[in-house]
Amino acid sequence: MSGTSDLSSTSSVAPIRWQQRVAGWASVGGTFSATFATFGCFAVQGIVLARMLGPEGRGAFAATIAYPQMLLYLGLLGAADLYAREAARQPDEDAALRRSALLFGSLTGIGTMAVCIVLTVCSMPTEKRDLIPLAILLAMTLPLQHIRLAVQAIDHGAGRFNRYNVSRIIGAATPPLALGIAWLLGAHSVTTAVLVYALAMLLTAGLVQWGMTQPWRGPVTPSPRKAARLGKGYAASQVATEVLDRADLGLVLWLGTLVEQGFYASAVPIAGTLAIFPMVVATYVFQRGAAGTKILSRGKIAATLGGLTAVQICSGLILAGLLPFLVPLLLGERFTAAIPFALWLIPAAAIRGIAIAGDGYLRGRSIARPGIFARIIALLLLIVVTASLYSSQGIFAIPIGLAVAQVAAAGIIFGAMIQNSATEPATAWGASDA
Repeated sequence: MSGTSDLSSTSSVAPIRWQQRVAGWASVGGTFSATFATFGCFAVQGIVLARMLGPEGRGAFAATIAYPQMLLYLGLLGAADLYAREAARQPDEDAALRRSALLFGSLTGIGTMAVCIVLTVCSMPTEKRDLIPLAILLAMTLPLQHIRLAVQAIDHGAGRFNRYNVSRIIGAATPPLALGIAWLLGAHSVTTAVLVYALAMLLTAGLVQWGMTQPWRGPVTPSPRKAARLGKGYAASQVATEVLDRADLGLVLWLGTLVEQGFYASAVPIAGTLAIFPMVVATYVFQRGAAGTKILSRGKIAATLGGLTAVQICSGLILAGLLPFLVPLLLGERFTAAIPFALWLIPAAAIRGIAIAGDGYLRGRSIARPGIFARIIALLLLIVVTASLYSSQGIFAIPIGLAVAQVAAAGIIFGAMIQNSATEPATAWGASDA
């Protein structure tokens, strides 16, 4: 009799496991699609700007947005990771957490805006100083962007990936859509492009309302002071990561002409597509680490690293082979000079993706120091290699230095993952962890 009961119990559990596994893979597929769509929006934005402004105008837009772009995530002080982790710990009661994210994002946004304005006024290169008023306008959108990113992170941590993914797509699609409409209406000036972009940032701020089922006035948990204390590790990791990831944009701003900056800015989103798959991996391993379920074993870390490396190599080779056809087709014949920049940026972007995936898991487990140390070493390497090669390679010294820097960062991060790994045997992705 007991054998029959056990058999019945086993047969009833099996469909549930299959349903969970199917739901898990559907979530992974949805997140991959959303990440691909997000990067697709950035690529479309680059195409529209290239067609709308030409090489020199594209460089002027890139110079205008340089400081706001560099400081956007740097000034967020790890708030996205902090609120994602807090939401993973209390996924059902998040109204007070959303209020906290809105308040904290407002404070970091205002502070970042002030720093951005000072940097723009004091350190914009002489030949680009006529762009300062437009750069200040974009800096004023930073509080809205910080609020959206902090509140949106709560759905990530709580595992509400459908809403998180859709909100990411809407946030990424609004600027290229607005710019595309302006271009089709005949706009071809940098000033118009910046005004339209700023308006798009204002519109995307409305996404914070999605998922908030209670009034915004009410209890705030944690308080901004406590959030700052809890997020110190995330803040340090975010600052170190963003300084490295945006340092090349700063170097191009200071060392390149407007035309060179236009070509470089057009190449960045092309090479950046190599971060799509690693960012999907990072999204899930962060949530796993934050939820405190299973510590990855050394075997699984090795399998993850090997799989990511294989994907990045294959993707990079395919992308490099397509560049001579894609760039003239999408950006126009005037941007064929962007192809060498993209070819140099592809290795750096591929290796950066590997580092992103590994660091996502460590940050989920509140292990921030390896990522910080890795980015400091990598930043020093970027500066040293760029300074050493600039006289012979010119502006191409920057992506070469960036590739060397990302190799060092990825090596340090995965070394830290191995040191903090579990000892149990590895299991296949999606098997026992589904």
